[in-house]
Amino acid sequence: MLLNEFKEKFFPLKNKLFRFALQYVKRDDEAADIVQDTFLKLWTKRKNLNDLRNPETYAMTMVKNASIDKLRKHKTLRLDEMNKDPENNHTPLESLTQRESYDQVIEILNTLSEQQQMILKLRDIEGYGYDEIAEISGLTINTIRVNISRARNTIKDRLLKLEQNELVRGRTTA
Repeated sequence: MLLNEFKEKFFPLKNKLFRFALQYVKRDDEAADIVQDTFLKLWTKRKNLNDLRNPETYAMTMVKNASIDKLRKHKTLRLDEMNKDPENNHTPLESLTQRESYDQVIEILNTLSEQQQMILKLRDIEGYGYDEIAEISGLTINTIRVNISRARNTIKDRLLKLEQNELVRGRTTA
């Protein structure tokens, strides 16, 4: 594979690979290192990359494995929140309500299994299809569908429960 082909296939993936690594390691500098190392490994394997059916999935799998290796090496798992800046075109009350809802969803998301978090983020945030998630995660499509369904139901049920608790508290204080 020539440099131009390599750039065309892999450089557009840089930001997506970075976000994916960041979901695991939770630090910008470590995620950037993982992506840089992945590009270096890809470049050294460039002669064997011409036959890849899906270069993006291959790169994502490499980033996932490198991220897990990094976590195992450090034996720390930091769960930071994703970007939480609500749009400023809301009233202060709407912004506060939106912020609280966002915080609740993130809190619930962080209680899901690591596998459910990864699959849900790949599907709902990154927009991957079931086949691609299967290649990245090594899970069957049926397992992915079940995990996504369970994760979404868990989030929905817990949010409804929190909402009902808020309504009950509001009635008792009124």
